[in-house]
Amino acid sequence: MSTDPDLMKAVRAVFGRKPRLARESLLEDKFVDLFSGAGMSVKRQVPCRFGRADVVIGNIIFELKDKLTRRSLQQALGQLMFYKYDFPSARMAIVCNSSSVPHLHDAARQAGAEVYAWLDIKRNPQCIICDPPFHRNVKLESR
Repeated sequence: MSTDPDLMKAVRAVFGRKPRLARESLLEDKFVDLFSGAGMSVKRQVPCRFGRADVVIGNIIFELKDKLTRRSLQQALGQLMFYKYDFPSARMAIVCNSSSVPHLHDAARQAGAEVYAWLDIKRNPQCIICDPPFHRNVKLESR
């Protein structure tokens, strides 16, 4: 996503921070840099039949959100389920900068998606790749 710097300055002047999409784009950049810097094969904005997966690493599809609310968590789960149509063996994960709904993370897990905070990943990237149910050696299969 390309953004006009003058527009960004105007938005920050009014709102005091970057808009949500810009924050999600920055999160994606940091997330990709961390894992590609570790030598992993990272794909961004992967085309799927029903949209674009933010990031795919191995057999994991990641949906990145700036802040998880009930609505954005439901949206992320829906997006991931649509992407699984193209990658049926993939695991699903949601990565966020912050969450106002930690009490709903268990429900997301029961729906098949792990929820991770960016700060936890930054401190310990292995939490994504090595923790069950995610395994590095499983290949992502596309239909």
